[in-house]
Amino acid sequence: MSVELKIKTFSPTEAAEITGGKLVEIGNGADGNFTRVAINSKDVGEKMLFTAIPGERFDGHNFMAEAYENGAVCFFANRIPEGFDNGNRNCSVILVDDTVKALGTFAHAYKKLSKAKTIAVTGSVGKTTTKEFIYSVASCCFKTRKTEGNYNNEIGMPLTLLSIEPDDEVAVIEMGMSGLGEIEYMSRLAEPDIAIITTIGTSH
Repeated sequence: MSVELKIKTFSPTEAAEITGGKLVEIGNGADGNFTRVAINSKDVGEKMLFTAIPGERFDGHNFMAEAYENGAVCFFANRIPEGFDNGNRNCSVILVDDTVKALGTFAHAYKKLSKAKTIAVTGSVGKTTTKEFIYSVASCCFKTRKTEGNYNNEIGMPLTLLSIEPDDEVAVIEMGMSGLGEIEYMSRLAEPDIAIITTIGTSH
């Protein structure tokens, strides 16, 4: 998934200041602001920031070269892969300790530019159905944004925040949990005006 930044675009310097990362210029650095954000190298397009996320099966850092070829001009990364800075690449790398947290911090800063009222939905069961009910009602009267698909975790939810548009009036954000502290973390990012807990109990 990739999202277009419609409220404001950002320079690598601004993104580094927001996340507290170290800005490293490769070649001549990025040419201008980035206008999109992606977490999958195949979704990358022109003028995009790619977040290199280490995973159990794949490490996003191994796909930075592919992301660059697909149009990425800026990166959130833990490290610069061997050989990445030896070619004819012109881009910016923002080195951070945790790329997932950097993505979240950046999304939080972006969301604060919006005036949309935020409704957060969580619970052991019924989250998605409740989110859809709220969206159906709110969108009758307000321009409303909602979590799409299963983008309700600490990686997907920031992308939902980054998809908010300038004229959105309501954002319905679904929050799922797979580990202790995740709901608190996502709540700090979204800063909801209204919080709905469908139920609390064991699940899955």
